[in-house]
Amino acid sequence: MSLAQYTLPEEKNRIYELLEYFPKKTETKALNLLFALQKLWSHNPEEKIVIFATYLGTVEMIETLIDNEFPNKGVVVLKDGDHGA
Repeated sequence: MSLAQYTLPEEKNRIYELLEYFPKKTETKALNLLFALQKLWSHNPEEKIVIFATYLGTVEMIETLIDNEFPNKGVVVLKDGDHGA
């Protein structure tokens, strides 16, 4: 067993503790995406939009964000590739 197996969980916990000191808010990139979607759908409510993202965490965040902001639009997530990498 390596030392990392013992220290990494502690480091991870410490990072989560430190993050509690910062206010939880939506990132600027996400706000810009929501603004752009609102503009597009205000011109054409039937418009279909495709968003590509590399990381699975980002995909899940975008899905939640759009579902919360535009609950009637319907979000479909297609995943492919090696998400363990």
